[in-house]
Amino acid sequence: MRELDERFSLYREDSEASAIGRDRSLIRSASESYRDMYWDAVAWLAATGGAFTPHRPDGVVDLSGVVKARAIEAAGDVLVAHGHLDWCLNAGGDVLVSGAQASGEPWSVGIVDPDDRGQLWSRIDTHPGRMAVATSGVQERGEHVWRMVSENTFTQVTVWASPVFTA
Repeated sequence: MRELDERFSLYREDSEASAIGRDRSLIRSASESYRDMYWDAVAWLAATGGAFTPHRPDGVVDLSGVVKARAIEAAGDVLVAHGHLDWCLNAGGDVLVSGAQASGEPWSVGIVDPDDRGQLWSRIDTHPGRMAVATSGVQERGEHVWRMVSENTFTQVTVWASPVFTA
């Protein structure tokens, strides 16, 4: 996760992503890992008909959606490689679960009410195997749910799927 953050964080002035954010023409000369991540994001842009996009309205390339998915998936792989089959990872609104809770019950992921952060709006009970629940909203980290049309007024989006990249 640290390596991905160092390369792809738009909050770090010294990252490759920040340099490209300042000058999009640098994509052509970007590292292979940056270009691979960018093309993964562009593939999801096409697959979702534009519902997912790596291009912010201000023109900055923002790969955080695919970077976070890759990071959380890799973290899950590390847990499994060390013999852990039942776990829950939460990485800033993206939750990846495997197996079940210690009680044997499936994991339950709460979705916070975007208008009242102290309340749950909904809950998703997971199924056996790996499952991801990804939520993005505008309340906690500002505007990063970009609307496809001006009439669309949603403030939070939650998707659940397996694998985490699909969510």
